[in-house]
Amino acid sequence: MSTPAEASHTTYEDQYFETIKKLETTPSSLLLRKKAAYLSLFLGKIDEAYHWSVSLNFFHDPSLQKIRQKRIELFKKNLTPDNDYRVTQGIFSLTENKNNKNPHEEEVWNSNPHREDLIKKILSWKSVNFYKYKIFSKTSIKKIKESIAPCSYEPGAAMDYPGDYKNFPNIIIGYWYYAGFIYHKEKTIPVIFRLPEYPSDDQEIDFFTEEDLSLDIQGGESIICYFSQKPETQDAWLECKLKIHSIFSQNNQQFGSKYAFYQGHEAWGLPGQRPTLERIKEYSLEKWIQPHHDILDIGCNIGCFGIEVSKISAQYTGFDINPDLIEIANTLALNKEIKNCNFLTTDFHSFIKNNDKKYDFIFSFAVHGWIGLPMKGYVEILQNLLNPNGFVLIESHDVTNDAELLKFFRNMPAFLEAKFSIIHQGILKDDNKRRRSFFIFQYNKNE
Repeated sequence: MSTPAEASHTTYEDQYFETIKKLETTPSSLLLRKKAAYLSLFLGKIDEAYHWSVSLNFFHDPSLQKIRQKRIELFKKNLTPDNDYRVTQGIFSLTENKNNKNPHEEEVWNSNPHREDLIKKILSWKSVNFYKYKIFSKTSIKKIKESIAPCSYEPGAAMDYPGDYKNFPNIIIGYWYYAGFIYHKEKTIPVIFRLPEYPSDDQEIDFFTEEDLSLDIQGGESIICYFSQKPETQDAWLECKLKIHSIFSQNNQQFGSKYAFYQGHEAWGLPGQRPTLERIKEYSLEKWIQPHHDILDIGCNIGCFGIEVSKISAQYTGFDINPDLIEIANTLALNKEIKNCNFLTTDFHSFIKNNDKKYDFIFSFAVHGWIGLPMKGYVEILQNLLNPNGFVLIESHDVTNDAELLKFFRNMPAFLEAKFSIIHQGILKDDNKRRRSFFIFQYNKNE
């Protein structure tokens, strides 16, 4: 005798082939194509689901199918993702039946013993723990769906639902599973995340673990969710990334996006709006920085840039007014075993008041506008901070508007008047949005 799930599968298989047959005579039917896309995904026919989903773009707004198409392409490995991972901050939220139309999650778990085997297979777990809690993301997880490859798919037709909920699987269509980690109470834990194809709430995330966390979980507690492109080995760098994301999630940074690092590092797999290695290449810093140089960075953010240039210099000092960013910088330096970096929490005027050193190279990356000084006064301070023949790299704020570019250029003669000479100039667009101009000046003290 067939099980309810098998009977349901057969019924929907018949509906699918009937729909395909109808499309042979009415190929332009939008409703039939929608039904074919839905049924193929419900039945776990991934290739067919992609075909019918993309074909819908010919008949109505392509953006309506965008997330589904990208997710299937990532799952089939037909799409190369931009990043290795995505992170979201969430809180533990007790699962509740919000209405009688939905079955309770615990009933569904007990009715589908095959689900445990599916999850065990993903990471070779010996056991699987189900929780009465979900994770409620503090932001939409749309970007995760569009940029992280699922590691498994569970079609709705393969699932049994209890009691009065026999028709519920065709509302959900199916579930996508993702490998990753959670960072909770300073502990890194491997998890499997689960997202329904049609969620009732776009910010709810189901999760499963091998280790039983029942005694550690309480509603309302913050948590960091790390979605991987593929199952990763837990190591010191992964733990460092999760730690800095945890610090960052509590931070309201002044620059950049609320949800992404302002600085990033390509070689570390650390996404950010301003990639470190690309910028170093654009500035041609290897031509000017010498092994004996002592460097000062005004507004160092999370320290990626400083950690990198410290490899080709004797000493680096960076400061920022935001203590969370400095904590991240120190955490990164410790992980990368960099010992010639000094990160300080302070503002510009306090630093100048307490500083008694001279530097060989000063970085001023799009910060002069925030300091509150006319350019001439700012240049005089930089001049006093430099050793003879020292360098200043000054970068503009956003000069995408030509009027802003001209305004920046008109401020640069203040350096010439203070015995600086221009040794390099350029324009870069390292975040694919904002255009920035920069100059490298050398201080000619003996002239």
